[in-house]
Amino acid sequence: MNNLESIPTVTTVTTTTPKTKPTGDLGFGVYFSDHIFECDYSRESGWHSAQVSPYHDFHLDPSASALHYGQAIFEGMKVFRQMDGTIVLFRPQFNSSRTSTILARPNATTAALSFRPKDPRRRHPP
Repeated sequence: MNNLESIPTVTTVTTTTPKTKPTGDLGFGVYFSDHIFECDYSRESGWHSAQVSPYHDFHLDPSASALHYGQAIFEGMKVFRQMDGTIVLFRPQFNSSRTSTILARPNATTAALSFRPKDPRRRHPP
């Protein structure tokens, strides 16, 4: 299936309590949209159930690897449909640069662990 063919129809529900529109310098990570975009994915159906709805908390499965080992990066890419129907990414080079910067940070700490099995043939704990 072509990626463009798999773009689902988006259902939109607008907020009933819009925020005050900010003025001046918007900064980064200071102001957030009144809405959130969510889209489900499965191997069987591809991307589906796309919706824009009022900003809200979303659920994260407790087994998500980001919660266990902190090995996750979230970088929101923006795409726009052009007048001719083509879809383009908005400033992907900046997203790539931010991702590279995050990956280069030495934020991961290490722990020196010592383990001596009682049975030298056994290398892992039970």
